[in-house]
Amino acid sequence: MLRLEAASGGREAFFSEGRARLMEVEGSTCVAGIVKGDVCFAKLDEPNRIKRLSALASSSVTFRADEVVTCFAGNFFVSTASLLVRQYDRHFSLVATVRAHAVRDMSTDTTESLVATASADRTARVFDARRKLACTHRFAHDAVVTIARFSNRGYDLATADESFLCCAFDLDTSSRKFQIRHDARVADVAWVGDALVTAADDDHLRFWTAADKVVKKVYVGESCVLDASLDGKTVVSAGKTLLRKWRLDGQVLVKGAIPEASSQLLSFRGGELVVVTLDGAFLRYDDRLLNRRLDKPTLWGPADEILGCAFLAEEKEEDESGLCAVVASASSEVGRILEISTGRCVGSLVGHTDVILAVAAASCEGSIATASKDTTVRVWESSSFSQRCVCRGHVEPVSAVSFVGGGDKVASAGRDRTLKLWDATTGVSLASVVAHDKDVNAVSAVAASPSGGGTWL
Repeated sequence: MLRLEAASGGREAFFSEGRARLMEVEGSTCVAGIVKGDVCFAKLDEPNRIKRLSALASSSVTFRADEVVTCFAGNFFVSTASLLVRQYDRHFSLVATVRAHAVRDMSTDTTESLVATASADRTARVFDARRKLACTHRFAHDAVVTIARFSNRGYDLATADESFLCCAFDLDTSSRKFQIRHDARVADVAWVGDALVTAADDDHLRFWTAADKVVKKVYVGESCVLDASLDGKTVVSAGKTLLRKWRLDGQVLVKGAIPEASSQLLSFRGGELVVVTLDGAFLRYDDRLLNRRLDKPTLWGPADEILGCAFLAEEKEEDESGLCAVVASASSEVGRILEISTGRCVGSLVGHTDVILAVAAASCEGSIATASKDTTVRVWESSSFSQRCVCRGHVEPVSAVSFVGGGDKVASAGRDRTLKLWDATTGVSLASVVAHDKDVNAVSAVAASPSGGGTWL
């Protein structure tokens, strides 16, 4: 299975495996991805209501809810870890199953009659959904095949492999039409009529047209995802900061801005362009001029509980526009900093090696503290999100953390039943005591009375 790497700056993918896709579920357009072996999806109009395929299809005795899904395409084809390709109808009843190979990518043609798979066995295959997923084509590569995409006309298939080679095959003749050698991993491909456009990690786009039969190479400065425009004559690329609409001669027609978070999905639907970024924002653009729609982006992520949240307030702001929250989810060792007014991820806390169980923020010292299952407490600068120090001493997961006094000290507790006090600047242990007979789930600090002085924990 493919796993998305963290974007620059430490932002992590909001899907555990594979790449996000748009699909139709119950008559609505949804963004879908694979989380822990299950397909999860949310409607574009209701992004915070996440559904799981296994739960939706639980009433169908034919759906293997316990089977690990490795890839999916169309409405609805899935590949599994047991090397099967399955086809379901719109009611999630099983239509056909075929033993195939270890699938790294899947796609369907525009009619969803054909399904293409890219595999670790160095082949790309085509299956006919009208013939119970009979295999009709098999194309060999010299390396693991990572991409398989049909042309809009359906009779051409583009593939890419880990040797940086992209090939185009004619399904009518089962022959190779052409190939393009790249200098780095091929990140995405898109067909525009008979033309093929590729994006690679060498920060270049390459354009091949059937008329010229030559490859034009254009530097864009970032890796991109691609999709053909609705006009059938241009292609749009989405990277970390820019949307661009290209002519097939490599000239840019229009540009649009993207919030600073690399894109993982780009697709045209119903007269608009939908971009999903790695920090989980749905962004909608006019498909002609790439103007941003005014609706606020919504952040959503893995369907797991949130274990910790603390708010950071900017003193300069009089409203909530500068207010941020640091969030820890049940599936991540990375803390996310979310801007409340936009839902955008503006930073990440990268350093823990296991799930973050608790977070805290100091209002005076500009600090953030995180407690983790990796038995450490870490203190971060709230201005730069850089790590200030690591507090080591717990022998079990740390499940509670709080700043003490003005924020120059940190208190923590966890499953080892101890309460510890740390210097928030150096991470040096100041005190330790066995506080309870069982796990400690929470800790907080309050100022004692003026006559007594000190702080109560």
